[in-house]
Amino acid sequence: MDRREAACLRALKVRTIKEARQALEADGPHVDRAFGSLMIGVTSFFRDPPVFATLAPLLPTLHAQRGRIDVLSAACSDGRELYTVAMQLQEAGLLQASSLWGVDCRSDGVAVARAGVYPAEDAGAIPEPLRERFVAAAHGGVVVDASLRKACQWVRGDIFEDSPELPDRFDLILCRNVAIYLRPNAVSDLWKRLDQRLRPGGVLVVGKAERPLSAAPFRRLGSCVYQKPENSQT
Repeated sequence: MDRREAACLRALKVRTIKEARQALEADGPHVDRAFGSLMIGVTSFFRDPPVFATLAPLLPTLHAQRGRIDVLSAACSDGRELYTVAMQLQEAGLLQASSLWGVDCRSDGVAVARAGVYPAEDAGAIPEPLRERFVAAAHGGVVVDASLRKACQWVRGDIFEDSPELPDRFDLILCRNVAIYLRPNAVSDLWKRLDQRLRPGGVLVVGKAERPLSAAPFRRLGSCVYQKPENSQT
């Protein structure tokens, strides 16, 4: 918070914390600008390719357990991570039997995700065969294919609070580089909540510096990818 204070003051066009508080109390839209300046929304398509290389063969296995896959991208930023999973599911012929949800506290990030429009250079991270199939030039950039946009649903919300819009449980949860910014008690709460939302045998994807082992005896499947025990009671 200390490092982002100056950016927040600039976003609100004020000079002091007192003035910032007054602006937030007087004008609701200022809250979105404050959130946007305080949060670090780093993401990309196929960010850390080994993570998605590990995920690709797991998706059919997850699908076989129930005949469908429910996916959550927690703190989804502008949606590129969830669209990456959607591409993999479509490539495997599993997208129609999947529900994909992205949650973020920033309305601007959710709006970008819902539109599915990104700078043209961002598509360079998508492997060539998938790039040809799933993105097209539009609006001065690229737009994600309509089949993927239709499959993904976006919610503005707090990952520490329950949302009636979301399913109760998921087969795959991605929550990357969130815990590293939290205090220890909040980190413990985060892992507990994610554990509760993940079905037994489900897969959790975290950041490189994060380890969810405090919440349950997750089994490491690859870089940043962990599986919840199938016999788990939670």
